[in-house]
Amino acid sequence: MGFFEDREDRGPLGPPDEPFRIGGANNFRSPISLRWIGLLAAVVLLFVAANVAKSIYVDFLWFDSVDYAGNFQRVLTARAVLFVIGTAITLVVLGFNIWLARRLAPQGLEESFIEDVDPDAIRRVVSVVMIAMTLFLSIIFGAVAAGSWETVLSWWYAVEFGVDDPAFNRDVSFYMFDLPALHL
Repeated sequence: MGFFEDREDRGPLGPPDEPFRIGGANNFRSPISLRWIGLLAAVVLLFVAANVAKSIYVDFLWFDSVDYAGNFQRVLTARAVLFVIGTAITLVVLGFNIWLARRLAPQGLEESFIEDVDPDAIRRVVSVVMIAMTLFLSIIFGAVAAGSWETVLSWWYAVEFGVDDPAFNRDVSFYMFDLPALHL
């Protein structure tokens, strides 16, 4: 009695076995559950956060040893504020545009090319994906904004050089501090 002897003969072109059947209910389970993927992602994020915190702490100790801890805190504050501002602006702009596009999109296209798919389920999945992508892009733009901390702090604490440009009759500090900040 072999492995295939107890099965009925379906011929060479019979339906596929249960785990490979499309549609209907199947009991196929992924070998890696979502719980394990979430746990792995949390562990990776914890390691990344610990590495960043370690780096910041070591830098703070060095700046404190040379009596410049205030400057380091000012830089960290500027980076955090720029990150929050960049993320918030991007989140508002992208969120408003996505909301407006979904509101102005034609309604009533309830027919689906796949018969077994619920249009409300598709809308929910699309909403979750759009929210996730908006958050992801906002965080990226916030990180880019935080990377320009040096230009912003140079503009914020700018001092005049006392020398005027002969062509435009402006102080030279405008070209060193104000103009790069205006390019942001």
